[in-house]
Amino acid sequence: MKKLLAILLVLVMALGMLPFAASADATEIEIFPYSDTLKGWENWSGATQLYVCTNNSEATVTDDSVFEITLNDGTTSKTITATRSSSYSFGATSYTINRFTVCLFEGENQFIPAVNAAYSISVKIYNDGELAYTAPETEGWYNAFEPIVPEPAPEPEGPVAIKIFPKFGAWENWINSPNNPNGKGEQPGVTQLLVGISDANDAKIDIDAALTWKVTISAGDESKTITMAPATKALDYNLYRFETCLGEGENQFIPVNGTDYTVQITVLGEDGAELYKSEAVSGFTCPMDPVVPETPVEPEPPVDPEPPVDPVDPPVTGDATVMIAVLAVVALFGAAVVTKKVFVK
Repeated sequence: MKKLLAILLVLVMALGMLPFAASADATEIEIFPYSDTLKGWENWSGATQLYVCTNNSEATVTDDSVFEITLNDGTTSKTITATRSSSYSFGATSYTINRFTVCLFEGENQFIPAVNAAYSISVKIYNDGELAYTAPETEGWYNAFEPIVPEPAPEPEGPVAIKIFPKFGAWENWINSPNNPNGKGEQPGVTQLLVGISDANDAKIDIDAALTWKVTISAGDESKTITMAPATKALDYNLYRFETCLGEGENQFIPVNGTDYTVQITVLGEDGAELYKSEAVSGFTCPMDPVVPETPVEPEPPVDPEPPVDPVDPPVTGDATVMIAVLAVVALFGAAVVTKKVFVK
């Protein structure tokens, strides 16, 4: 039993070493900083760059090659994984500069070098997911520059302010709507709320109709918010058309001829956050009777016929009782007459 356990333990240890055995095919290569002057670091093209040079005769490196770079300052070390940001090759018989904008990398792969700090670097290079090259820890990288650290993106301060205003009379029964139930160009058309929308500087703005649009329409003490994207847009006129009468259920709004409405629009993103929002603006007076789509009449369900009623003997009334009594007397009288005749004989 102990011998069997020992054999199993050897097998487990051997299997555990398999991932490391796979690296036996990797080629060991040399890496070095770009020059004695820059020593592997430079603020170039607006970003702090780490330079890792490889000999072209030793390694075939492409933009798809994945570098696993471990940087050690003698006290702490950090490993980042990334493809190179850019490169420059000096020819097949020379070397390639592999540049990494380490300060711009995100999350755990961001590395911000200290000023006047020396680093040693080791590298693993993967091609097509396979470990192709390894470079042992090498000294010589020295950063003499103040690193260019990107400022964190500012938190959104709320929705983008938009302006809305009535366009072309605010409401219209438009016969050329692509959603005209009678066919495009046919009367009476489709009732549309015509809203002009611009950015805060009165410039044209194109807001995606696929987002969630909330349109609040108010008059006096009554207010209703419907979820409805614009059916069509004419951006040359800053025009967005909302076919409010074609909305379903709670998202339908039927204006009343002669009523002045106040409108406010809010546009939400996929996460429900407000992306665009307008002030409430009055002046959207409806100048005509709206075209209200006919609601199809639901057929009444068939009524089951009443089941046939079994015949029932009519109840005995008072007149019938009298008749029965009379008949009974007559029958007795007849019987008495017959009996009398029998005795007489």
